[in-house]
Amino acid sequence: MTGLLFFRPRHLLGRAIDVVTHRRNGAPNVVHVAVGNQDISGGWFAVEAVAFHGVRGVFVPEGLPGVIFIPIDHVDLDALEDAACRVEGAGYDWLAYPALLIIGLLGFVGIRLRRNPVQARRRWFCSELAVYLLHQAGVTLPVGNAAAVSPQRLLNALWEEAQ
Repeated sequence: MTGLLFFRPRHLLGRAIDVVTHRRNGAPNVVHVAVGNQDISGGWFAVEAVAFHGVRGVFVPEGLPGVIFIPIDHVDLDALEDAACRVEGAGYDWLAYPALLIIGLLGFVGIRLRRNPVQARRRWFCSELAVYLLHQAGVTLPVGNAAAVSPQRLLNALWEEAQ
């Protein structure tokens, strides 16, 4: 089964991210997302973009505290694997969260940006990578611009859709 692994805040940086993102409709607060494919052990092989490591493959064991799995249907696994291989080893986009905060503040005063103006080429942040990988695998998620979506906003959209 393939889907999104959302991670709840567990450390100081995660709690700081939680302050600038907003949950809706009863969705739990999350600060990180990865695309995962469940293996026979019940855990997930996942692809994520994470600070200090960039884009990498990891194993997420079943039952890890603070992990929320949202299954995604109709994923082309070959296309997902190809896309993951193309971006593996790319850097982490350090400008993403300050940019998301600025985009959010501009939106609050009525200025809408079609894309993140400081988007780094060949660098990814977690939710942008998740939206990109699933798009490459034939899945359209209910969010707008991938470069302007936080993990919380992505979960909010999926949570709303499930209600």
